[in-house]
Amino acid sequence: MQKLKRWLHAELTERIPKGAAYFLLIAGVILGIVFTVGEHYWHQPVERADARELQAVYDRCEVHYRRSTHVLLRFADYDGPLDVPTECVTRSLIEEIQSIPAGTVLELKLHPRSHVILELRSHGRTLLNFEETSARLNARVHGFRWLGLFAFLCAAFGARKLWKREVF
Repeated sequence: MQKLKRWLHAELTERIPKGAAYFLLIAGVILGIVFTVGEHYWHQPVERADARELQAVYDRCEVHYRRSTHVLLRFADYDGPLDVPTECVTRSLIEEIQSIPAGTVLELKLHPRSHVILELRSHGRTLLNFEETSARLNARVHGFRWLGLFAFLCAAFGARKLWKREVF
């Protein structure tokens, strides 16, 4: 434990470039705000009664394979695509959505701020469950809060280096 303490002390008191300290300060504050306040605003947990209800005529499903599978639903009578949260996308869900014929009326519950699909129903059958989707989005918000906290710690580290003049 003493060895770790000495190593941390040596690393934290080492001088760093002034530009790196300013970068840590500015980027840490900006990213900290985005990851804590922004993500909480867009994906704040909502009750079933607060979700926006929508009935729309299904047109097509677009699946994009990037770092994670991204599913967009397009509707004939709704302007713009709607997202299925990436945390809820499974191969079986994609197959079920793609098997829906165009022109089918879908019942949706949307997040009031981000317009992410929280519940998806077709002919009385639930394809995406509201409670499960809300729980997964809430877990994502918690992950981003930790990332925001780390960014604020980086900003504090950069500010400390500038304050103590441990820069060159």
